[in-house]
Amino acid sequence: MKLRPIITPPRVFLLILLLGGGLPSLLWRLEQPETCRVILADPSGEGEERRERLLWPFLYRKAEILGEGDSGEKGDVTLLAGSLTADFSDGEALLAVDGVKKSALDSRSFLCDGYTLTERVHSLFRNRLETFLQIERTGWVLHYERKEEARLVFSRDGREDVVLRGGTDFSGKPPKASLGGKSAPVYTWVPVYRAAGDAQAASLLELGLTEEGRRKMSEAGIPLSVPLIIEGVSPLVRTGFFAADLPPRTILGESYKIAGKDLFKSRFALFPEEGNDALYWRIYQPWINGVTEKSRAAQTGSSGIGANPVFSIEGQDFYLSRDGGEGEPFFIKGVNLGAALPGTWFTQFPEDEHLYYRWFTRMKEMNMNTLRIYTLFPPSFYRAFREFNRNNREDPLYLIHEIWPEEHPEGNDYLGDDYNRTYGEEIDLTVDALHGNRTVEAREGRAWGVYTADVSPWILAWLVGREMEPQEVETTNERNGDYVYKGRYISAPEGPAVESWLAASCDRAVVYETERYGVSRPVGIVSWPILDALHHEVEWNDPELAGREPVNDRVSVDINRIVLEDSSFGGFFGAYHIYPNYPDFMNNQSSYGEYEDEEGFFRYGGYLRDFMGIHGKYPALVAEYGISTSAAMAHYSPDGYHHGGLSEEEQARGIIRMTEAIRREGYAGGLVFEWIDEWAKKTWTTEPFMIPYDRQALWRNVMDPEQNYGVMAMKGVSEKGRSRYDSPAGVSLEVWGSESHLYLHMSGRETWEGTVYLGFDTYDREGGIRTFPGKGGAAVPTGMECLAVVRPEERSARLLTAEDYNLSTLSFRSSGREGQSFLPVEILTNRASRTEGGEEIPAYYTNWSILKYGPLDEAGRSFYLDDSGLTLRIPWTLLNVSDPSEGTVLDDGRAYRAYPERDVLETARSGGIRIYALIAGEGGDILARIPDDPSGGDGPVYRWETWDVPEWRQDEKKSVAVLAEYFAGLEDVPSDR
Repeated sequence: MKLRPIITPPRVFLLILLLGGGLPSLLWRLEQPETCRVILADPSGEGEERRERLLWPFLYRKAEILGEGDSGEKGDVTLLAGSLTADFSDGEALLAVDGVKKSALDSRSFLCDGYTLTERVHSLFRNRLETFLQIERTGWVLHYERKEEARLVFSRDGREDVVLRGGTDFSGKPPKASLGGKSAPVYTWVPVYRAAGDAQAASLLELGLTEEGRRKMSEAGIPLSVPLIIEGVSPLVRTGFFAADLPPRTILGESYKIAGKDLFKSRFALFPEEGNDALYWRIYQPWINGVTEKSRAAQTGSSGIGANPVFSIEGQDFYLSRDGGEGEPFFIKGVNLGAALPGTWFTQFPEDEHLYYRWFTRMKEMNMNTLRIYTLFPPSFYRAFREFNRNNREDPLYLIHEIWPEEHPEGNDYLGDDYNRTYGEEIDLTVDALHGNRTVEAREGRAWGVYTADVSPWILAWLVGREMEPQEVETTNERNGDYVYKGRYISAPEGPAVESWLAASCDRAVVYETERYGVSRPVGIVSWPILDALHHEVEWNDPELAGREPVNDRVSVDINRIVLEDSSFGGFFGAYHIYPNYPDFMNNQSSYGEYEDEEGFFRYGGYLRDFMGIHGKYPALVAEYGISTSAAMAHYSPDGYHHGGLSEEEQARGIIRMTEAIRREGYAGGLVFEWIDEWAKKTWTTEPFMIPYDRQALWRNVMDPEQNYGVMAMKGVSEKGRSRYDSPAGVSLEVWGSESHLYLHMSGRETWEGTVYLGFDTYDREGGIRTFPGKGGAAVPTGMECLAVVRPEERSARLLTAEDYNLSTLSFRSSGREGQSFLPVEILTNRASRTEGGEEIPAYYTNWSILKYGPLDEAGRSFYLDDSGLTLRIPWTLLNVSDPSEGTVLDDGRAYRAYPERDVLETARSGGIRIYALIAGEGGDILARIPDDPSGGDGPVYRWETWDVPEWRQDEKKSVAVLAEYFAGLEDVPSDR
């Protein structure tokens, strides 16, 4: 062990002064304690030996050390000592960052290091903490070694992947960290992270790379910049992440009760080589001191609500007045928020205030003025919402808040005693909660907790009800035919029963808020085109032809039947979910096809025009409209605005065109559906094949339109079951899986031209087809259920399925029958129907087998060519995988005449997916095979790595930037009527 020489006599003198006698200790005792409150969070209880190192800087400065559960004022700094665990036993519903008590998240600064994010930590907690810290994991880990030669080793998934050699690829010296003019070598493992969101790298490692080293890292996809410290700042919290895990022994035995010790250690002390003492004292400890200073200086958010906004309704418009002044027309341009993060269901709300705050910030950056939520969220949402608007008093985000009634009322009767009483209580509870005046006891399937944040100044309107099913409306009217409602503000004096129930619910909300809080605001009902009061002759829906009971034009909910008894409250309106592809009358009503805008014929505009023509009594708000970016469509639109199957750029253009029609036809505004992709959703074309249904939220079905409506993409990012095969013919094939796809990467493409065939034996080695199509019919030892045919030069690809195992043929078991062939997967998306006049409207089928080409940054793209080779990814549903999180596939030999209902099909556990590859030239000659000798061994096999918690990342879709620019130019006032 070598020590650096002591160069100057003053250092010797200072060393003797500091370490000799009791004077330094006495001076320390005389120093004033710092006004800093520190919370040490250790959810796992395993960080005891690390606490001394973490707390040393704070104990040295006499800060106040608190436990996680201590109550009191907001802390200055939280230190995360142990790794994350699941502990939901205390406090409010779910925790903001799972395993960390809510009090620990309220500090002005939150700090942790690489120990808390090691691979042993469950991916759920790691992902959520990474999101909170605004860091993005690359999967690479860096380590410096010096044995026979100096090496920089970058490993991933526990394998040695890339080795840089001293003198050739880098200087040979250990990585060096720098901060505030000081530097130190790094001899410990450092995971490679990127700064995400608004975070920035506060310290980067100097690697001493040569051009050759940079080339090797770039080819492997390793970032050339490796941060050691990443800091994020928001109005709520300052976060800090020290990527390395410093061994506890760095500080053991070092007394903190010595004045001047940190100064001596950071500037003058001598440290052994090949250790991390210098890194601790010169980088880590000064960084902690700096964070402490910033935390104490941090100011809390602004108080007050700004210009006292008040919303009201006049004619067909909303009006906003400020500080009691005259109201001005206000055009609602906003977005719907369903907050089911990947791996969770709709009522498992995030508890992370900082996540909500970042979402609000980005919504305003998109130039939205309104947010709509469907039900009561946890208290953390409203705390974040209040804080955001206090910090943006001149340009706040307004809230349209729905009060959600339970689905499936008993007997389809909304006026059932228990159902109606429960909904009335939910109305009162929600009003109280948003005024910051309610404690809601724990309840299943609903948010609960202590609601103290008053967000009522920014509530634009209440919504009651939801999309009601026609059979529910019919049954309620039939069972309660004589029921009418006369209220203080809102009535339905002539019924029918459903409109009376809606009037009573709206009236209750107005009366309760007016009497209890002395304020009122607009209130509206929720409905959709299936229940409109228009007559659609194309929705006759002959049950013999359609194979179902007529639904879409048999009953209506007419807002014009509701009357106002007293107009002194905020006003009344209708909120409607209107999309361009459903119901079928959007496509088939001939008069809608005559509507034109600047881009041509536009059926959606035709419907908006006709509907507004019968809605003159009250304003109409398009409360949902949007475009899905899924890989497949579930409903066809002649105007091209299908239910899914569109790109992110098409999403933006479609939303803009619909918004222009909404303004042109006199609506009060529009709310884009939706903010984030929600994996918990389902569509009728995919629901029968996601089995078991109660695990569908654990994986992303990119074929499902309902899961891909967000402007923020929620992407599965794990790389599981990786396997590779290198062919003597110079072609390599690698396979792995994620939460959404099976990936294949074929390199060495310069060795072949023509067609690439990739066969998939997903289960049952005796089933499937044992030969490739084409010249010679090359055989494989087990049966293939699916076949990808890729023509790279033509940029075309298809995924075909064996005839006896094809969703198109309603065959769900791999039979191994001889003579069958690979067929496209063609899915029914628009059922046949018949108009009242007897005209038949044919069914429409969509070819799911076509795989789209392009960079794999969008859900709808499936293959891409670049310098590294061909990458192909297959959505799990196209491979008949029923649940990739458990490795199960469809396996049902029963006969079906139509798509089955949810959770009906039988499944089997797959033993892995065997991959066979064949590259054929233009004349059909075989250029390469994988494996080279199919009878002598396996090629790559995807071996299932199951999961109960997905790994995911949020990315903005390309539509966000386009929509932000458009909404920036869209004034908050309606167009001329």
